Amino acid sequence: MRPIRLAAWGLCLATVAIAAAAWPDLPDPIPTHLGPDGQPDGWSARSLSAWFLMPALAIALQGLMVVVGRVALANPQHINIPDKERLLALPPRFRAPVLATVAGFLDLVALGVAVLLAALQWQFTEVALGRHGVPPVVLFLAPGLLVIVLAFGIARMTGAVDSAHRAWKEAGAPPS
Repeated sequence: MRPIRLAAWGLCLATVAIAAAAWPDLPDPIPTHLGPDGQPDGWSARSLSAWFLMPALAIALQGLMVVVGRVALANPQHINIPDKERLLALPPRFRAPVLATVAGFLDLVALGVAVLLAALQWQFTEVALGRHGVPPVVLFLAPGLLVIVLAFGIARMTGAVDSAHRAWKEAGAPPS
């Protein structure tokens, strides 16, 4: 397993651990939604399903990312990336570096989602236990950083397709 993916799974486990450690001390009701100021504006009765929804979502999304990644990399025609037609025109040996870049991108997205959900679980826990939690700016930075990661990843995938096409032409690709 790649280190970034391992870190994402580690954050999922941390999300479960945060929720489990807080469970015995939670009040009733518990916060289930945060407003723009990082404070709760939605509440629910204290229940396992309400409190462990975020950790369950974190694990489910990581599992989904693994499945999507494997299916997409095994079937590049199903990948939704810039220059997909150019990717599919490449012979398999020239596709490999591009697909490695796509795999890295998926790992970064999975890590970004895990960071976001862990931060949210931390905030829910802190607020539920009567503490201040993280400053609201942190809650806004996490999705913003995820958008930056997405933009960076898309640019890297486009560059990988360009590099693969250059390498293919240098190796004697037929004229297009």
